[in-house]
Amino acid sequence: MAKRANPDLMSDRAKQDKALRPEIERVWEQTYKVYGVRKVCHQMRREGFDVARCTVARLMKSIGIEGVIHGKKHRTTLPDKSQPCPLDKLNRQFKAKAEARVACFECIEGWYNPSRRHSALGYKSPINYERTAVDRCLYDGTSGVSSSFVD
Repeated sequence: MAKRANPDLMSDRAKQDKALRPEIERVWEQTYKVYGVRKVCHQMRREGFDVARCTVARLMKSIGIEGVIHGKKHRTTLPDKSQPCPLDKLNRQFKAKAEARVACFECIEGWYNPSRRHSALGYKSPINYERTAVDRCLYDGTSGVSSSFVD
């Protein structure tokens, strides 16, 4: 309340914001309400204002103005609560958590890990790494197990 009665008590930032708000609105209006933060900031700098882009962004947001957005606005999908949930297409009826864990493990091992590249395996998939290890064993006649892995 005292700050409203005596503007000298306002912080430097509040004083600067109070002076910049009408200028930002003026620039935005003069550019047919098209300019966004970046262009408003550039225009103000051309006019001699020493203002940061983040300050312009903060003040434009507080004023409630924004530049024109080209293209479609990003829209998220909203579920229709009146429709029933889709049925389980795999018809899995797990009786225990262990069954669900096994099914998850099989899914991950069967799909994700075989196609994933591992840096520890020379950026090969586990299947390709095992194939080369088996080929090496057959060719060299070794066990294929590194001595660093043997206890």
